[in-house]
Amino acid sequence: GYPDNMNQFLNANPGLRSRFEKTIHFEDYSTNDLLAIADFMFGIDNNRLTPEAREKLTSYLQLAFDARDKHFGNARFVRKIVQQVSRDHDLRLADIPQAQRTIKMIEEITEEDLRNLPSQKELTSHPTIGFQRGN
Repeated sequence: GYPDNMNQFLNANPGLRSRFEKTIHFEDYSTNDLLAIADFMFGIDNNRLTPEAREKLTSYLQLAFDARDKHFGNARFVRKIVQQVSRDHDLRLADIPQAQRTIKMIEEITEEDLRNLPSQKELTSHPTIGFQRGN
């Protein structure tokens, strides 16, 4: 999944590369694959996306896929998104008195639950450790 990092690792020790006879390259998941992973993860908690939320998430995943770089995490990226959306869903429901909550409300992930997805800028920025050169 990280060919540059793996090559650097294997080249760090002359005897290491000889211990691995084959290299397997994993392609990034497609947008549809990422959506299927999200559906599966939401389903673990008996949640499902409304059509509007599905459309918004699909567009967002396409944006993330198009902006991907060597740091893109595929299913790990989706897991983080599902966790954020699930937290926002729970917080939204917490504002509704328990007696007024329905099974449908509890199970459905709405477009409103996707309100805090990272921005396009956040998708393409990567935090660093240490000092940064001034511009």
